[in-house]
Amino acid sequence: MELAPDLGAIGFIFHPGIHGGVGYQAALPRAEEVIEVVLDTASEGAVLAMEYMDGSGKHICMRFGELGGILEEVDCLGLKIMLDSQYSFAVSYDLTNRIALQQVVDELGAVPDGVYVLAVNANIR
Repeated sequence: MELAPDLGAIGFIFHPGIHGGVGYQAALPRAEEVIEVVLDTASEGAVLAMEYMDGSGKHICMRFGELGGILEEVDCLGLKIMLDSQYSFAVSYDLTNRIALQQVVDELGAVPDGVYVLAVNANIR
């Protein structure tokens, strides 16, 4: 994150990782702690965007609600979400119409600043 300005980037996109079989709830405190450390040491204005995973079983944040939970707990304007259409499709989210997209937004839940999507990776099938 400290290198973001040197690269001309506003921040970085990351996958929250795996829970190692202990489950999302058990892994959540550690994930939040690491995210907070990264954000605390980031350059002013830098952004960290979480990209959810494809649902292969042991990943943290395979559902939008899990990302929303981290956003609520960390409560930092520098933490955002990267929407990826391919991962969405892989875990049965439909992003092809407004109603389905609203369901995704609703699942994310109440987010402190209300602006939480940094970018969208739109894969064309």
